[in-house]
Amino acid sequence: FVSPRSMDDEDKYTVLLPTYEERENLPLIIWLLVKHFEESGYNYEVIVIDDNSPDGTLEVAKELQRLYGQEKIVLRPRPSKLGLGTAYIHGIKHATGNFIILMDADLSHHVCLCVLVYVMPVYSIGHVMHTCNTAQVHTGVHQEAERRKLRPSLRH
Repeated sequence: FVSPRSMDDEDKYTVLLPTYEERENLPLIIWLLVKHFEESGYNYEVIVIDDNSPDGTLEVAKELQRLYGQEKIVLRPRPSKLGLGTAYIHGIKHATGNFIILMDADLSHHVCLCVLVYVMPVYSIGHVMHTCNTAQVHTGVHQEAERRKLRPSLRH
């Protein structure tokens, strides 16, 4: 359960990054995420949910955690390949941010626009599960864009 935050609390972004055989991509996507968030000044964490990849993805994730810190790179591995949807649910259960960003580790999602495309305010696990439909997420993205007064070219 993630409790609602007051307006005085600092926003925190949680990036959920499920992995399976992403040994090659993981260092790049983590570097891009860290670079983006550090330059933006946003508080963040990246949760890596590895499904027991046989290629050593978890070992790479551990090295990245040592490099960037346990408070920024959070490891939540699972014992076997259980699927993308349940990986996101597993990650949500461990998220500490009031915004959750769902990404794929295969670089199919553009890192610089991830906050605009995948932001979802979190009030509780039940609320997230209830509001995970495209229209509500889309509305939340535009509300966040307006709140941050982002340049029009970055809104879509």
